[in-house]
Amino acid sequence: MATAHPEGLSERSQGAIWAIARVTTLLWIVTVGLFTLTSYLDTRSSGGDMLQIVQIYALGFLPWLIATPLTVWVGIDQARRRPGWVRIAVETILLAAGITFIVLANMAVIVAAYWGVTAGDMLAANSFREWIWDILIFAVALLSGHVLGVIRGQVPHAPQDEEAGKIVVRSAHRVDIVDIDDVIAATAQGNYVALVTENGEFLHRATFAEMNALLARHGFVQVHRSHLVRADAIVSVRRGSGRAQTVLMPGGREFPVSASGKRVLEQLLEVQHAAA
Repeated sequence: MATAHPEGLSERSQGAIWAIARVTTLLWIVTVGLFTLTSYLDTRSSGGDMLQIVQIYALGFLPWLIATPLTVWVGIDQARRRPGWVRIAVETILLAAGITFIVLANMAVIVAAYWGVTAGDMLAANSFREWIWDILIFAVALLSGHVLGVIRGQVPHAPQDEEAGKIVVRSAHRVDIVDIDDVIAATAQGNYVALVTENGEFLHRATFAEMNALLARHGFVQVHRSHLVRADAIVSVRRGSGRAQTVLMPGGREFPVSASGKRVLEQLLEVQHAAA
């Protein structure tokens, strides 16, 4: 049975975060190694100390152990949500500002302590050229996240999932596998469809027409221009003014019935009565 997760991340989302963290950590190690090797080769003739150079770059790039996976994840999230350019710009600026603060704090506290200088001296010693690599890492990480998000968003639901009675529901922070047998109704909500179960709702990015075509093969009927219900799960049909007005579903959920939905229900009841 599908289980709603009102809070927190699903296991798949958590796994994705850890996968991103592992890859970006490996890239961080490679970056520090390349900078160290290049610097050592440049200073070898003057007696460059490899251990000290490693320490310098490891401390300098320390904030990116956290900032890189965070930036990649934000890029993936933006690509999947498609919030619009204005909101993307605002989120990117806020993210960049937060990471800049972390980088400055690292320079003022950790790196300054390593060199034995004051925070003011350390910050004053860094020109724009020292920030180029930070800007480049941020841009590459964010763009990489967007590319990954677009690729993941373009992968269609596997036909075998639908044939097996499963719907893959992707949201901003998790991925849920919903068993169609657990769905009692579906409701249009803008560019999404809310899949209603007795345990909660799952907001699925799909058109109402797409869900109607899929769920019709699983015994759902359209009772309203915005609502589908599972025919064999209908508890009762409430009438008023000589016509069906609402259908009652398990869990006490009620859905309105339109004029065309009334005809669908009447045909359904006639078929059920004849079968009985």
